Amino acid sequence: MGTVQNNISRSVFLVLSFLIAGLIIIFFLMMPSDKFLTKNEIITKVYYVDNISSAHQKIIHRFNQLYKGKIEIVPINLPFSKFSTNERKEILARALRSKSNQIDLFTVDVIWVPRFARWCQPLDNYFTINERNQLIDHVLNSCYYHDSFYAIPLYTDISLMYYRSDIINQLPGASEIEKKIQRSLTWQEFIELHKKLQIHGYTYPFYIFSADHFEGLTCSFFECVADIKNEVFFEDSVNLHFPKVKKSLQLLIDLVQKYQMSPPEVLNLDEYQGYQYALSNNAVFIRGWPGFLNQYDTTMDESEKMKNIKTAPLPHFSETSPSYVYGGWNFMISKYSSKKKEALTFIRFALQEENQKLLFKEGGYIPINNTVYKDSTFIHKYKELNDYRQLLKHGIHRPYLVNYTRISDILSYYIHTAIKNNLPVQKIIDDMEYSINSQQTIFK
Repeated sequence: MGTVQNNISRSVFLVLSFLIAGLIIIFFLMMPSDKFLTKNEIITKVYYVDNISSAHQKIIHRFNQLYKGKIEIVPINLPFSKFSTNERKEILARALRSKSNQIDLFTVDVIWVPRFARWCQPLDNYFTINERNQLIDHVLNSCYYHDSFYAIPLYTDISLMYYRSDIINQLPGASEIEKKIQRSLTWQEFIELHKKLQIHGYTYPFYIFSADHFEGLTCSFFECVADIKNEVFFEDSVNLHFPKVKKSLQLLIDLVQKYQMSPPEVLNLDEYQGYQYALSNNAVFIRGWPGFLNQYDTTMDESEKMKNIKTAPLPHFSETSPSYVYGGWNFMISKYSSKKKEALTFIRFALQEENQKLLFKEGGYIPINNTVYKDSTFIHKYKELNDYRQLLKHGIHRPYLVNYTRISDILSYYIHTAIKNNLPVQKIIDDMEYSINSQQTIFK
């Protein structure tokens, strides 16, 4: 009964979240005009949908001051703390399907570009090859669809692991253990470390990864099958019958069911909720993204714990090298916008070196402008940026498919279900492959 009530409460919360987000957007879209007169001047309002962090807001403020009386960026905030990536995707898609010219600029998860291209302005004629070459290499791969340039990155991201150094330091040989963590443990070493902590009486959660039915769980799966990704995923079909797929899915199930390294609660957590749960329950390890240390609003008690949190590479299978999923968010311009020129002006402003540095200093967002990395003083001051750059060298892209979001929804649904119910792996693989190849759609 409790589970049913929880599911109902969760469904009601999600519906309310969508309604609130829709009302926010409608509020801005129903404003009488996007241009208005002030003392012989016309101000163009550009409506920009994103997770508007304090860093984003400072850049918007800088821009609005610089272009005062000419252009004003009006932010519409869909914060990560309220909306998962999947929820943001659906909110944006619903708004753009209406072909309204009122949403001008928005950001998308790097993997969504093929899906959103149908509603967006190609940018080939607006950004020269030389301008594109000012961006770090791997981010450009996420900007193209059918050889056309549809997006410009705002920042990049890479999956990683956080750990509580104060907890690790309680173990005998802590210094050597921490060195191994920093190099990337194999999954077997990770399992053995859990056993060692148990022997020494540590009963708090060991590893928090987000296993709700959403994109974050799909990312964890991709990290496990990175070396065979191109043999598995095709334009509109998959071949999941590889030993590595079976091994990877079994690992994700076993983290919860067999080894009990991750508590059942992870099945209801997205990344932001995962951070909350990990801090509240003194978890040792957390799968996440670089922005956690800067973007998460902590309580006084959590702030003390955050002082002991360090970053490390994720674990990996012994027969393969560590792999980490590329993340990040790209600007796209609605093709229905009447303010494309002004939106482009803001994009170029956000890509400037000083604004990219601000994004990193204030929000932990990894810069995509190459000039940032040539500033030795800045790099020396923010040494963690070098750690992220090392992880970026081993990053993997999720498949750039127009139907990727449908495929990802199916994968995360079945993987979530398999973990929750400790289901036979082969049956789940058969069901996933059939659902994807028969063009089924999963509705959450």
